Amino acid sequence: MRTSSFIPISIPIVAGMVLCPPTQAFTIFWQIMNQSYMAGLNIGNANEASGSQGNGQLMKAYCMATGTAISVACSLRLMTPYLLKGRTGGIAAFMNYFIGYSAVASSSAINVYAMRKNEIETGVSVKDEATGEDLGLSSEAAKQGIDKTIIARVIHNIPAFLVPAIWNLFLQRNGLMPKRMGPTRLTLELMGMAMGLYIAMPLNCALYP
Repeated sequence: MRTSSFIPISIPIVAGMVLCPPTQAFTIFWQIMNQSYMAGLNIGNANEASGSQGNGQLMKAYCMATGTAISVACSLRLMTPYLLKGRTGGIAAFMNYFIGYSAVASSSAINVYAMRKNEIETGVSVKDEATGEDLGLSSEAAKQGIDKTIIARVIHNIPAFLVPAIWNLFLQRNGLMPKRMGPTRLTLELMGMAMGLYIAMPLNCALYP
């Protein structure tokens, strides 16, 4: 589910986070959009044998993750003027990517745990690798699976946000990035995001082959 939708869904979300005007309203909107996608993803990838959570539990988990994302992103957004101290250009753009990464990485960890903690309580189905025989439900296997998913989400977001930031700095330092937003600049920005996402997925898969 994640692999097939990763690039087409992630590019608009990342683009919205870093290209829209850095206002609190846009920050909140794009964090809600991202967490809505992540919530659906986590529900879809949950272990069926562990049973599903009720609507109340799912809404609570969604609100926890979304609240975390908004809190982190908005707090960093408020701190940005003090951190930048009037700096513009590449450094300011890099800060925009950093805010996006910090919010997404922290909330992704909470989102995974909140949406799938039911697996730890009930256990997930474990099968013998050689015979395929069902060995029953295991809470420990569920915990290990969720821990690995959280680590993978945090790590795979690094190139997704870092590569576009480095790409933009390179273009700006060499006078290749148009100063005003237009078709050329938008294309170059999206190219950087696509490169970051194409690097992120293989890296993510290689963590736990």
